[in-house]
Amino acid sequence: MHMKNLSSYLLGTMMLVAPATGWTQSRLSSTPPPSLRQSAESGLGESSTSSSSTVVNPDPSFQTEAINIWSENFGGSNPSTRGWLNYGFRGINTGNTPDTNGVWEYRGTSTLPASGTGSRGAYAAGTTAIQSPTRTNGFMIFDSDWLDNNGTPTGTGVLGSPHRGMLISPSVDLSSHDFVNLSFYQYYRRFGGPGGAQSAAATYLLFSIDNGLTWSDTLALNSNIAVNSSTSSSLMTRINVSPYIGGQDSVKIAFLFNGDYYFWMVDDIAIEQAPRVDMAITGTAFLPDTAAGRGIEYGMVPDANKTPLTFQARVANIGSTVRNNIRLQVSVIDTTAPGTPLFTGTSAILPSLDPFTDTLLSISTTYTRLN
Repeated sequence: MHMKNLSSYLLGTMMLVAPATGWTQSRLSSTPPPSLRQSAESGLGESSTSSSSTVVNPDPSFQTEAINIWSENFGGSNPSTRGWLNYGFRGINTGNTPDTNGVWEYRGTSTLPASGTGSRGAYAAGTTAIQSPTRTNGFMIFDSDWLDNNGTPTGTGVLGSPHRGMLISPSVDLSSHDFVNLSFYQYYRRFGGPGGAQSAAATYLLFSIDNGLTWSDTLALNSNIAVNSSTSSSLMTRINVSPYIGGQDSVKIAFLFNGDYYFWMVDDIAIEQAPRVDMAITGTAFLPDTAAGRGIEYGMVPDANKTPLTFQARVANIGSTVRNNIRLQVSVIDTTAPGTPLFTGTSAILPSLDPFTDTLLSISTTYTRLN
Protein backbone atom coordinates (compact mmCIF):
# COMPACT_ATOMS: atom_id res chain seq x y z
CA MET A 1 0.00 0.00 0.00
CA HIS A 2 1.51 3.28 -1.10
CA MET A 3 1.45 5.89 1.67
CA LYS A 4 1.83 9.60 1.16
CA ASN A 5 3.24 11.82 3.85
CA LEU A 6 1.28 15.03 3.54
CA SER A 7 3.47 16.92 5.98
CA SER A 8 6.18 17.38 3.36
CA TYR A 9 3.75 19.09 1.06
CA LEU A 10 1.18 20.84 3.18
CA LEU A 11 3.70 23.23 4.56
CA GLY A 12 2.95 26.47 2.90
CA THR A 13 1.75 29.95 3.50
CA MET A 14 -1.54 31.52 4.43
CA MET A 15 -1.90 35.24 4.10
CA LEU A 16 -4.58 37.86 4.43
CA VAL A 17 -4.96 40.52 1.81
CA ALA A 18 -6.87 43.68 2.76
CA PRO A 19 -6.37 47.16 1.27
CA ALA A 20 -5.27 49.48 2.85
CA THR A 21 13.15 46.77 44.87
CA GLY A 22 11.88 45.55 47.67
CA TRP A 23 8.27 44.52 47.98
CA THR A 24 9.26 41.07 49.19
CA GLN A 25 5.88 40.24 50.70
CA SER A 26 3.23 42.93 50.49
CA ARG A 27 0.94 43.49 53.42
CA LEU A 28 -2.46 45.10 53.59
CA SER A 29 -2.29 48.74 54.54
CA SER A 30 -6.06 48.90 54.95
CA THR A 31 -9.16 46.74 54.74
CA PRO A 32 -10.35 46.35 51.14
CA PRO A 33 -13.78 47.85 50.45
CA PRO A 34 -16.80 45.49 50.64
CA SER A 35 -17.41 45.66 46.90
CA LEU A 36 -13.88 44.43 46.22
CA ARG A 37 -14.20 41.65 48.77
CA GLN A 38 -17.48 40.61 47.15
CA SER A 39 -15.93 40.56 43.67
CA ALA A 40 -13.10 38.37 44.91
CA GLU A 41 -15.44 35.79 46.40
CA SER A 42 -16.15 34.20 43.06
CA GLY A 43 -13.84 33.61 40.16
CA LEU A 44 -16.55 35.17 38.04
CA GLY A 45 -17.22 38.05 40.41
CA GLU A 46 -20.57 39.06 41.80
CA SER A 47 -21.50 41.32 38.91
CA SER A 48 -21.89 40.87 35.18
CA THR A 49 -19.77 38.23 33.53
CA SER A 50 -18.52 38.74 30.00
CA SER A 51 -16.64 36.72 27.43
CA SER A 52 -13.87 38.04 25.23
CA SER A 53 -11.84 36.95 22.28
CA THR A 54 -8.22 36.75 23.33
CA VAL A 55 -5.53 36.96 20.68
CA VAL A 56 -2.23 35.52 21.82
CA ASN A 57 0.36 37.01 19.51
CA PRO A 58 3.65 35.06 19.29
CA ASP A 59 5.28 38.18 17.85
CA PRO A 60 4.29 41.10 20.10
CA SER A 61 6.32 43.49 17.94
CA PHE A 62 3.61 43.29 15.26
CA GLN A 63 1.35 46.06 16.45
CA THR A 64 0.69 48.42 13.58
CA GLU A 65 0.27 51.96 14.91
CA ALA A 66 -0.08 50.73 18.51
CA ILE A 67 0.47 53.52 21.06
CA ASN A 68 1.39 52.78 24.66
CA ILE A 69 -0.88 54.64 27.10
CA TRP A 70 0.23 53.16 30.43
CA SER A 71 2.64 50.40 31.44
CA GLU A 72 4.22 48.66 34.42
CA ASN A 73 7.32 46.42 34.37
CA PHE A 74 7.71 46.06 38.18
CA GLY A 75 11.25 47.35 38.14
CA GLY A 76 13.18 49.79 40.25
CA SER A 77 11.03 50.34 43.32
CA ASN A 78 8.22 49.09 45.50
CA PRO A 79 5.07 48.80 43.35
CA SER A 80 2.97 50.08 46.24
CA THR A 81 4.65 53.48 45.84
CA ARG A 82 3.08 53.66 42.38
CA GLY A 83 -0.45 53.02 43.59
CA TRP A 84 -0.63 49.22 43.40
CA LEU A 85 -2.77 47.39 45.96
CA ASN A 86 -2.26 43.78 47.04
CA TYR A 87 -5.12 42.04 48.84
CA GLY A 88 -5.59 38.50 50.11
CA PHE A 89 -8.71 36.90 51.56
CA ARG A 90 -9.06 34.19 54.21
CA GLY A 91 -11.61 31.38 54.02
CA ILE A 92 -12.46 28.56 51.64
CA ASN A 93 -13.20 30.99 48.83
CA THR A 94 -16.31 32.25 50.59
CA GLY A 95 -15.09 34.51 53.39
CA ASN A 96 -14.59 38.26 53.16
CA THR A 97 -11.96 38.51 55.89
CA PRO A 98 -8.74 40.10 54.62
CA ASP A 99 -5.57 38.08 55.01
CA THR A 100 -2.03 39.44 54.98
CA ASN A 101 -0.37 36.14 54.05
CA GLY A 102 -2.23 34.95 50.97
CA VAL A 103 -1.07 37.76 48.71
CA TRP A 104 1.05 38.29 45.63
CA GLU A 105 4.83 38.39 46.02
CA TYR A 106 7.29 40.69 44.33
CA ARG A 107 10.49 39.24 42.86
CA GLY A 108 13.03 41.98 42.22
CA THR A 109 16.76 42.53 41.95
CA SER A 110 17.24 42.87 45.71
CA THR A 111 14.42 40.72 47.10
CA LEU A 112 14.89 37.31 48.68
CA PRO A 113 14.21 35.28 46.63
CA ALA A 114 15.17 37.49 43.71
CA SER A 115 13.88 37.75 40.15
CA GLY A 116 15.65 34.59 38.99
CA THR A 117 13.40 32.41 41.17
CA GLY A 118 10.00 31.10 40.18
CA SER A 119 7.66 29.11 42.43
CA ARG A 120 9.05 27.83 45.73
CA GLY A 121 6.28 25.26 46.24
CA ALA A 122 6.95 21.57 46.75
CA TYR A 123 5.21 20.57 43.54
CA ALA A 124 6.39 23.43 41.35
CA ALA A 125 9.85 24.06 42.78
CA GLY A 126 12.52 24.15 40.12
CA THR A 127 10.27 25.74 37.54
CA THR A 128 11.80 28.72 35.86
CA ALA A 129 10.81 32.29 36.54
CA ILE A 130 8.65 34.01 33.95
CA GLN A 131 10.61 34.75 30.79
CA SER A 132 9.21 38.22 30.14
CA PRO A 133 11.28 40.92 28.42
CA THR A 134 12.06 42.73 31.70
CA ARG A 135 12.02 39.73 34.04
CA THR A 136 15.44 40.53 35.52
CA ASN A 137 14.23 43.80 37.05
CA GLY A 138 11.16 42.28 38.69
CA PHE A 139 7.82 40.53 38.30
CA MET A 140 4.82 39.48 40.42
CA ILE A 141 3.88 35.93 41.43
CA PHE A 142 0.98 34.36 43.27
CA ASP A 143 2.63 31.20 44.63
CA SER A 144 -0.31 29.10 45.84
CA ASP A 145 1.83 25.95 46.00
CA TRP A 146 4.32 27.55 48.40
CA LEU A 147 1.68 29.30 50.50
CA ASP A 148 0.09 25.91 51.19
CA ASN A 149 3.12 23.67 51.84
CA ASN A 150 6.16 25.90 52.48
CA GLY A 151 8.17 23.99 49.92
CA THR A 152 7.83 20.41 51.21
CA PRO A 153 5.14 17.85 50.27
CA THR A 154 4.09 17.31 53.90
CA GLY A 155 4.76 20.88 54.99
CA THR A 156 2.40 23.47 56.32
CA GLY A 157 2.57 26.89 54.77
CA VAL A 158 1.41 30.27 56.02
CA LEU A 159 -2.04 29.82 54.49
CA GLY A 160 -3.73 26.63 53.33
CA SER A 161 -5.23 26.44 49.86
CA PRO A 162 -7.43 27.32 48.06
CA HIS A 163 -6.45 30.96 47.87
CA ARG A 164 -7.76 34.30 46.66
CA GLY A 165 -5.41 37.17 45.98
CA MET A 166 -6.01 40.41 44.04
CA LEU A 167 -3.28 42.55 42.54
CA ILE A 168 -4.86 45.91 41.67
CA SER A 169 -3.43 48.55 39.38
CA PRO A 170 -3.35 52.27 40.10
CA SER A 171 -6.02 54.41 38.48
CA VAL A 172 -5.63 55.07 34.76
CA ASP A 173 -7.38 57.79 32.75
CA LEU A 174 -8.59 56.43 29.40
CA SER A 175 -11.11 59.18 28.68
CA SER A 176 -9.29 60.03 25.44
CA HIS A 177 -9.00 56.41 24.29
CA ASP A 178 -12.14 54.55 23.24
CA PHE A 179 -10.34 51.55 21.71
CA VAL A 180 -7.75 49.93 23.94
CA ASN A 181 -5.90 46.64 24.33
CA LEU A 182 -4.49 45.19 27.54
CA SER A 183 -1.26 43.26 27.08
CA PHE A 184 0.87 41.38 29.59
CA TYR A 185 3.25 38.48 29.92
CA GLN A 186 2.17 35.56 32.07
CA TYR A 187 3.28 32.13 33.22
CA TYR A 188 0.57 29.96 34.80
CA ARG A 189 0.46 26.33 35.93
CA ARG A 190 -3.02 25.01 36.55
CA PHE A 191 -4.48 22.73 39.18
CA GLY A 192 -7.76 23.87 40.75
CA GLY A 193 -9.95 26.91 40.26
CA PRO A 194 -12.44 28.59 42.63
CA GLY A 195 -13.01 26.45 45.71
CA GLY A 196 -10.43 23.98 44.39
CA ALA A 197 -12.68 22.72 41.58
CA GLN A 198 -10.67 21.46 38.63
CA SER A 199 -13.37 22.41 36.13
CA ALA A 200 -12.05 25.98 35.93
CA ALA A 201 -8.75 27.78 35.91
CA ALA A 202 -7.71 30.11 38.74
CA THR A 203 -6.78 33.18 36.72
CA TYR A 204 -9.10 36.16 36.19
CA LEU A 205 -9.10 39.80 35.16
CA LEU A 206 -11.46 42.24 36.86
CA PHE A 207 -12.28 45.75 35.65
CA SER A 208 -13.46 48.84 37.51
CA ILE A 209 -14.40 52.20 36.02
CA ASP A 210 -14.95 54.00 39.35
CA ASN A 211 -11.48 53.72 40.91
CA GLY A 212 -12.21 50.33 42.44
CA LEU A 213 -15.47 51.08 44.22
CA THR A 214 -17.20 48.43 42.10
CA TRP A 215 -15.92 45.73 39.74
CA SER A 216 -18.37 45.45 36.87
CA ASP A 217 -16.78 42.90 34.52
CA THR A 218 -14.70 39.76 34.86
CA LEU A 219 -12.79 37.71 32.29
CA ALA A 220 -11.60 34.15 32.88
CA LEU A 221 -8.16 33.40 31.46
CA ASN A 222 -6.27 30.25 30.51
CA SER A 223 -9.32 27.98 30.33
CA ASN A 224 -7.55 26.03 27.58
CA ILE A 225 -4.74 24.93 29.91
CA ALA A 226 -5.21 21.35 31.14
CA VAL A 227 -4.92 20.39 34.81
CA ASN A 228 -1.25 19.92 35.80
CA SER A 229 -0.16 21.68 32.61
CA SER A 230 1.12 25.19 32.13
CA THR A 231 1.37 28.00 29.66
CA SER A 232 4.74 28.74 28.18
CA SER A 233 6.99 30.69 30.51
CA SER A 234 6.88 33.65 28.12
CA LEU A 235 3.22 33.79 27.08
CA MET A 236 2.36 37.23 25.78
CA THR A 237 -1.40 37.86 25.96
CA ARG A 238 -3.21 40.76 24.32
CA ILE A 239 -6.92 41.36 24.91
CA ASN A 240 -9.22 43.97 23.48
CA VAL A 241 -10.76 45.55 26.58
CA SER A 242 -12.56 48.45 24.89
CA PRO A 243 -16.05 47.23 25.96
CA TYR A 244 -15.00 47.25 29.62
CA ILE A 245 -12.76 50.29 30.11
CA GLY A 246 -12.52 52.18 26.81
CA GLY A 247 -13.22 55.91 27.17
CA GLN A 248 -13.39 55.79 30.99
CA ASP A 249 -11.45 58.17 33.24
CA SER A 250 -11.17 56.15 36.49
CA VAL A 251 -10.01 52.70 35.42
CA LYS A 252 -8.47 50.03 37.62
CA ILE A 253 -7.54 46.49 36.57
CA ALA A 254 -7.19 43.57 38.98
CA PHE A 255 -5.36 40.29 38.47
CA LEU A 256 -7.25 37.77 40.61
CA PHE A 257 -5.87 34.35 41.53
CA ASN A 258 -8.84 32.35 42.79
CA GLY A 259 -8.02 28.70 43.20
CA ASP A 260 -5.87 25.85 44.41
CA TYR A 261 -2.21 25.51 43.35
CA TYR A 262 0.23 26.01 41.51
CA PHE A 263 1.29 29.56 40.54
CA TRP A 264 0.64 32.59 38.34
CA MET A 265 3.37 35.05 37.36
CA VAL A 266 2.74 38.33 35.52
CA ASP A 267 4.97 41.08 34.17
CA ASP A 268 5.24 43.84 31.58
CA ILE A 269 1.64 44.99 31.74
CA ALA A 270 0.52 47.67 29.27
CA ILE A 271 -2.61 49.42 28.12
CA GLU A 272 -2.29 50.34 24.45
CA GLN A 273 -4.37 52.33 22.08
CA ALA A 274 -5.69 49.74 19.66
CA PRO A 275 -4.17 50.24 16.20
CA ARG A 276 -6.44 51.39 13.41
CA VAL A 277 -5.28 48.55 11.15
CA ASP A 278 -4.36 45.16 12.59
CA MET A 279 -5.52 41.77 11.35
CA ALA A 280 -4.55 38.26 12.37
CA ILE A 281 -5.04 34.62 11.43
CA THR A 282 -6.02 32.94 14.70
CA GLY A 283 -6.53 29.39 13.45
CA THR A 284 -6.08 27.23 10.36
CA ALA A 285 -7.38 23.89 9.09
CA PHE A 286 -7.28 21.66 6.04
CA LEU A 287 -10.36 19.50 5.70
CA PRO A 288 -10.85 16.34 3.60
CA ASP A 289 -13.86 15.55 1.47
CA THR A 290 -16.42 14.45 4.06
CA ALA A 291 -18.28 12.52 1.37
CA ALA A 292 -15.33 10.11 1.40
CA GLY A 293 -16.07 9.23 5.00
CA ARG A 294 -13.32 11.17 6.77
CA GLY A 295 -13.95 14.05 9.13
CA ILE A 296 -10.30 14.90 9.71
CA GLU A 297 -7.13 14.71 7.67
CA TYR A 298 -4.11 12.75 8.83
CA GLY A 299 -0.45 13.53 8.26
CA MET A 300 -0.04 10.29 6.28
CA VAL A 301 -2.74 8.52 4.26
CA PRO A 302 -2.81 5.72 1.67
CA ASP A 303 -2.40 7.08 -1.84
CA ALA A 304 -5.66 5.40 -2.88
CA ASN A 305 -7.55 7.20 -0.13
CA LYS A 306 -6.49 10.74 -0.83
CA THR A 307 -9.31 13.23 -1.15
CA PRO A 308 -9.58 16.87 -2.15
CA LEU A 309 -8.65 19.22 0.69
CA THR A 310 -10.34 22.48 1.59
CA PHE A 311 -8.19 25.08 3.32
CA GLN A 312 -9.72 27.33 5.94
CA ALA A 313 -8.57 30.03 8.32
CA ARG A 314 -10.23 32.02 11.06
CA VAL A 315 -9.33 35.66 10.58
CA ALA A 316 -9.75 38.45 13.12
CA ASN A 317 -9.91 42.19 12.79
CA ILE A 318 -8.11 43.35 15.93
CA GLY A 319 -7.85 46.95 14.77
CA SER A 320 -10.27 49.78 15.50
CA THR A 321 -11.54 50.37 11.95
CA VAL A 322 -13.65 48.35 9.53
CA ARG A 323 -11.54 46.43 7.02
CA ASN A 324 -12.90 45.99 3.49
CA ASN A 325 -12.32 43.54 0.63
CA ILE A 326 -10.56 40.85 2.65
CA ARG A 327 -9.25 37.75 0.91
CA LEU A 328 -7.43 34.65 2.14
CA GLN A 329 -4.62 33.24 -0.03
CA VAL A 330 -3.04 29.80 0.45
CA SER A 331 0.02 28.30 -1.22
CA VAL A 332 1.11 24.66 -0.93
CA ILE A 333 4.85 24.15 -1.15
CA ASP A 334 6.82 20.94 -1.59
CA THR A 335 9.57 21.41 0.99
CA THR A 336 11.71 18.73 -0.67
CA ALA A 337 11.79 20.73 -3.89
CA PRO A 338 10.96 24.35 -3.11
CA GLY A 339 10.20 26.64 -5.96
CA THR A 340 6.92 27.14 -7.75
CA PRO A 341 4.04 26.32 -5.37
CA LEU A 342 2.17 23.09 -6.06
CA PHE A 343 -1.07 24.93 -5.47
CA THR A 344 -2.26 28.47 -4.89
CA GLY A 345 -5.84 29.27 -4.02
CA THR A 346 -7.84 32.22 -2.83
CA SER A 347 -11.10 32.70 -1.00
CA ALA A 348 -14.02 34.78 -2.12
CA ILE A 349 -13.67 38.42 -1.16
CA LEU A 350 -15.24 39.32 2.18
CA PRO A 351 -16.78 42.78 1.69
CA SER A 352 -16.10 43.98 5.24
CA LEU A 353 -15.15 42.89 8.76
CA ASP A 354 -16.06 45.01 11.77
CA PRO A 355 -13.51 45.90 14.45
CA PHE A 356 -12.84 43.23 17.10
CA THR A 357 -14.75 40.51 15.26
CA ASP A 358 -13.63 37.38 13.43
CA THR A 359 -14.89 35.08 10.71
CA LEU A 360 -14.04 31.86 8.89
CA LEU A 361 -12.71 32.06 5.32
CA SER A 362 -12.40 29.07 2.98
CA ILE A 363 -10.41 28.70 -0.20
CA SER A 364 -12.75 28.52 -3.17
CA THR A 365 -11.02 25.58 -4.91
CA THR A 366 -9.88 22.31 -3.35
CA TYR A 367 -6.40 20.82 -3.56
CA THR A 368 -5.64 17.16 -4.32
CA ARG A 369 -2.16 15.70 -4.08
CA LEU A 370 -1.34 14.38 -7.56
CA ASN A 371 1.36 11.77 -6.87
